Amino acid sequence: MYTRILVPLDGSTLAEGVLPVARRFAVALQAQVHLLSIVDQEMVESLSTSLRGRYTPRPAGELTDLADTYLRRVAEGLGVPPEQVRFSALVDRVPEAIVAEAERQPDTLIAMSTHGRSGFGRFLLGSVADKVLHTTHAPLLLYRPRNGESNEATSEVATVVVPLDGSALAEQALPHVAALARALRLQVLLLRVTSPMSTAFASDAESDAAYYSDLNQMLRQEAEAYLAAKARQLKEQGLGAVTTREMFGYAASTIVDVVRETPGSFVAISTHGRSGLRRWALGSVANRVVANAGAPVLVIRPS
Repeated sequence: MYTRILVPLDGSTLAEGVLPVARRFAVALQAQVHLLSIVDQEMVESLSTSLRGRYTPRPAGELTDLADTYLRRVAEGLGVPPEQVRFSALVDRVPEAIVAEAERQPDTLIAMSTHGRSGFGRFLLGSVADKVLHTTHAPLLLYRPRNGESNEATSEVATVVVPLDGSALAEQALPHVAALARALRLQVLLLRVTSPMSTAFASDAESDAAYYSDLNQMLRQEAEAYLAAKARQLKEQGLGAVTTREMFGYAASTIVDVVRETPGSFVAISTHGRSGLRRWALGSVANRVVANAGAPVLVIRPS
C-alpha cells in the first residue's frame, strides 16, 4: 500500500484543497506526507530574459526560501505527527519534477488539486495534473473543489465509488480499493454503467422494440451478475460493507451523479480500460469525473 503521499503545492488556497483527504489517508495508512513546492524553472528563465534591464527578478534561491517557509507553516498545521511529514522546495520544470520525485520511492501516492493558479511558481495545476497523469506510473489522487465548497469536506470520506466496465484493466483499481477500505473503514460501492441499446434505427417499431427491450434486460442481468461476483470477491477479502449498483446511462455523467448523491464519497478508477459491454474509455471518463464530481478521484494507471 502507499507508504508516502506526495503533495505538490504552489502557495495557493486551491492547491491546498487536497490536504484534508491527504491527511486522512496519511493518518490511516501511517504514511509519510511529503509536501513539495516547485519554483517553475521556465517562468524564472522567462522573467530573467524579458525583464532584463528594467527590473531584477528575485533570484531562484530567494524564491525557494520563501517556498520553504510556506511549506514549514503548512506542515505545522497539517495535523499529522511531525515525524511523518517532510517538505522540500526546488527550482525545476514542474510536471517533470513531480513525476521524478514520485519515482524516487516505491508505493508513492501523488495527491494534488487541479486548477490552483497562483503562488510561487504560478503554475496551472489543471494542466500540470494532466501532464503528470499521462506520465507517471504512480497512483494519482486528484481533487477539484466545487465553488464555495469547504476544503474540510474532503476529509469526511466514508464511501469509495468504484466504476467498473467489465474489463480486467478497470478491475486493477480493486486491490487499491480493498486496502484503502480496510485502513479507512470505508463502504465500497461497485458501479457498472451500461449504455442502453437504442431503437432509433429500428425498421419495425413494434417487433424491434421488444427485441431491444429483451437485449437491454439481458445486459442488465449480465451487469448485475458481474457486480455480484466482484462484490463477493471483496467480501472474501474481509470487506463487509460492499454494495453494488447497475445503471443505464452515459458513464461519466452517471458516475458524477452517483458521487454527488453519496455524501462523503470519492472515486477510485483505472484509466485506459477500454473494453466491456459498451467499451467506454476510462481515461476520458476519469478526466470528466475529475472535472465535474467535486470529490477526490483516485486514478490508477494499470500496470
